Amino acid sequence: MNTNINVEIVNDAPVIKISSKLNGVIGTTDFDSNYLDNATLDGISNSAKNYLESNISKYLYKLSKDYKSDITNIGKSALKEFNTWNDYENYNWKERFADSTFDVKVDVNIKSGSLITQT
Repeated sequence: MNTNINVEIVNDAPVIKISSKLNGVIGTTDFDSNYLDNATLDGISNSAKNYLESNISKYLYKLSKDYKSDITNIGKSALKEFNTWNDYENYNWKERFADSTFDVKVDVNIKSGSLITQT
């Protein structure tokens, strides 16, 4: 898994963009399943992408809006937006995190674990 977190301060509120790339392999299959078919694998990848983007976004909004807590330590990625530690402290990240908006993108690539592949 490869994840990139980018934080910008826009109109005094954090705009957090998270992109992640995940690769997976289907380890076991039923005899009559067609996990060698690219359309099937693309469908599984797309379903996983939508599921993960939705649930990660819900999780982050729940943390920021309801709990007002940055337990994922996104504030560390925000440090580059400030010239000094005092600027960061004066911004009051712990309070401002509740004003965050999130843009979550996940790229999922699922492959068949079968040793034989179709050409």
